[in-house]
Amino acid sequence: MLASVAQNTILITDHNTFRFPKANGVETHPAGTFTVNPDTEPKQVDSIAEGGQHDGQLTRGIYEILDANDKRACWGQPGGPRPAEFTSPRGSGWILQYWKKNWAGALQLKIHQGSDH
Repeated sequence: MLASVAQNTILITDHNTFRFPKANGVETHPAGTFTVNPDTEPKQVDSIAEGGQHDGQLTRGIYEILDANDKRACWGQPGGPRPAEFTSPRGSGWILQYWKKNWAGALQLKIHQGSDH
């Protein structure tokens, strides 16, 4: 992924909803809802897309809060199994993302690695 695409990818969350205010090229849904389970190891996140080619489909993932400003997530394919670790092996369809809180408090994508790398 081009660094310019990652730098222009902003994620805005509000309670259990998310949206990307700009079109992005990071293989994700334009908007949706999510739930988290912080009591598992690794922590789990489930997302349901609103709009786009995966409208209404469940995507399972894992996440980790690295510090007050940095987070990472690994996503499986829509409708597929949840990743068990923070990696994106070739052919897995998993997407590994690193996010950093920006000056406005939104999350800005820093690193994105799909399984086709």
